[in-house]
Amino acid sequence: MIKRTFTLMVCILVLTLVMYRCKNKDAEPLTPDQGLVDELAKIDVEPVKLTDPAPVATTAAAITLSPAVTTLGTEIAGMGAAGAEPANVKASANKFSSFFTKAEIAALVSMKKEVLDAAGTTGKLPADLTAILKRASTSPEMAAYFPKVTLPTVNGKEIKGLRTGAVEGGPAGKFEGTLANDACLIAAEAEFEKSKAKLDASRLKLLASAKEKYDTEVKLISDAQAACTAGEPAKYAAIIKTAETLADQLNVALDANKDLLGDDYLPLKGIVGLQLIAYLTSLNDLAKADLQACVAKGTAGALSASNAHDANKLLIENAYGAALEAAEKSKAKLVESCHNQGGGN
Repeated sequence: MIKRTFTLMVCILVLTLVMYRCKNKDAEPLTPDQGLVDELAKIDVEPVKLTDPAPVATTAAAITLSPAVTTLGTEIAGMGAAGAEPANVKASANKFSSFFTKAEIAALVSMKKEVLDAAGTTGKLPADLTAILKRASTSPEMAAYFPKVTLPTVNGKEIKGLRTGAVEGGPAGKFEGTLANDACLIAAEAEFEKSKAKLDASRLKLLASAKEKYDTEVKLISDAQAACTAGEPAKYAAIIKTAETLADQLNVALDANKDLLGDDYLPLKGIVGLQLIAYLTSLNDLAKADLQACVAKGTAGALSASNAHDANKLLIENAYGAALEAAEKSKAKLVESCHNQGGGN
């Protein structure tokens, strides 16, 4: 009986030792796999190539003398050397005197400087000259002396002188079914939070860079618009001066050949006057359009910069989201390693 009892006690002792050995072998580690920790630490937000704003397509305003005026001016200027009135000059004078009355021609010839200045700066004329200009515009032969006006365009739209979502990175998911006091899992969570903090910092840095780029572009656009607007008065004052100088030169040439021209002298002076007021009043409208084009270009540029900024933010958020997803997967591997690492033999 004593022998059987002793044998049973030995068996129980052996079984206890085996169970203790097995338990020690399956004990969970205190830290996650270091290789996986290093893998997680390498994850970062991929660099993002920031998008530039789409360029704003523009065409400049322009005003040019009509071919009829250019040709007539050349012929009048060379008339003295030729000693005769060119056929085209005579024909032009005849057509003009046939279309306008003597009173209308006299009004065109006798325009005062203040009238011309007002035409260039305000686009307005006295009633009699307004009526003359309007009547001339209805005749193809008289309208041939009008300048060619090209309005400015912004992104393909003709400008006249009248006013015309980011993907946020979500919170890191928590693994359910883990013990809060499990040292290995706590270490895995800490490594993930460290990685996420790095990703968050990278995200903020990239967003700040995109914002800085946007702010710089907006300032450049604003400065360009201000410079464009500020430069318009001087630009058009110079063009007005050029137009008036040309008219003066033509009148000087006509005065020099007054005897040779005879009855054609006043009609030709009238043509010079007509083309000048047509030019000046058209120039005034064009100047208004040019000013509006400065604003339109600035508005289009600002919109383009804003669209590019939105696109850049989306690129950054997508890159951040991809990095965060990779970190989440790496964290899952860390948690798994907390259960799969063996102890002793």
